[in-house]
Amino acid sequence: TEVGPLVEEAVKVMSHQLEEAGFKRQLKFPPSAVFLAVDRDAVKQVLINLIDNAMKYSPEDKEIEIQVLARPGEVEIQVSDRGIGISPEQRDRIFDKFYRAPEAARVNPKGVGLGLKIVKHIMAAHRGEVRVESRPVRGSTFRLIFPEDIRT
Repeated sequence: TEVGPLVEEAVKVMSHQLEEAGFKRQLKFPPSAVFLAVDRDAVKQVLINLIDNAMKYSPEDKEIEIQVLARPGEVEIQVSDRGIGISPEQRDRIFDKFYRAPEAARVNPKGVGLGLKIVKHIMAAHRGEVRVESRPVRGSTFRLIFPEDIRT
């Protein structure tokens, strides 16, 4: 599947909520089309989960950026926000089933702590990985890294 339209589809699913909440969004794609041999619906669900989290935990600076990068050996999709961020001591636990960082639960009490567990599971099923970079009060970037051998 072509990655750019897949990203656009996920954003379209969330567009009503994004617009209603006043979010700006930026989409950045490489100049040439990028293709991956992936379960389209599963990867779309990963993107929807990450966009939803970015919205939940960005109460002030309402901007989300999604970028696709094609590099030798891998394809990366980044979802970045300018939200509350994740403290270093919480970063390893956010992918655990039913875990919610205390600050996240305070800012948005809804949720049960399964979204990022699902993201990690789907990425593992694609032999990929999810990484997070974050600074409290500055936002987070989730990186979905797909190996070259599923690139078509």
